[in-house]
Amino acid sequence: MRITAKRLEARIAFINRVLGRPPTPYDYAGGKYNPGNLYLNASEYGYTVLEVANESGGVTTVYGSQPAGELFRVLGGFLDGIKARKTVDEAYATGCGF
Repeated sequence: MRITAKRLEARIAFINRVLGRPPTPYDYAGGKYNPGNLYLNASEYGYTVLEVANESGGVTTVYGSQPAGELFRVLGGFLDGIKARKTVDEAYATGCGF
């Protein structure tokens, strides 16, 4: 399966939704950046996942430049971690915690 920027963006959008983060990096109606949003940046070196750090538009690199296929697998691992955390939290909340 060919991994495209569109597939990477869809996976990042899903991560933003699952974590309750803003869906877009910039709020045009409010005229400010959305801290916490994760988004994809493409360059000649590959794809990078950035996080908006503040309302002025500062960013933090979450995952550095990688080929599309590799980044797709890394984001899959990120989602697996979210799922594992949710499972642990649910088990802990029902009294079966560690």
